[in-house]
Amino acid sequence: MAQKHRFDTIISLKSYETMDARAAYEQSVETFRREGTQLYHMLKDKEQTTAQLEKQLQEGCSLLEIQRLQTHLQTMEKLIDHKQTEVANARTEMGQKQEDLASKSIEQKKYEHLKRNDLRNQELERERQEVKMLDEMAVQHHFKS
Repeated sequence: MAQKHRFDTIISLKSYETMDARAAYEQSVETFRREGTQLYHMLKDKEQTTAQLEKQLQEGCSLLEIQRLQTHLQTMEKLIDHKQTEVANARTEMGQKQEDLASKSIEQKKYEHLKRNDLRNQELERERQEVKMLDEMAVQHHFKS
């Protein structure tokens, strides 16, 4: 069984934090997509209603129908304004989650790098001790002969 390194627990914790940050980021991306898609459909509906109103005005229609369409457009504009705010908030949150993910990933990689350096230093020290021991054995063998 491999020996547990002193950074293994920290790296494991940082890995979980990175996974959590990635899940939060992916959720924020999905929220942004959903909000953006809803805004797109609302704008498309507004465009169609505006075209319908213009067509009705050119063909001639009742004043009541024109008022109904204008009221509908005003309501849609309020809803669109609200949805634009939600999309902007979702975009901001997505950016924050992306920064958090990047930060967590960098932190995890720092500890992994520290572990690699520590293992390399341990190996170099082991090799140095081995050479020292071989030198001592050679000296002892030389004096015995």
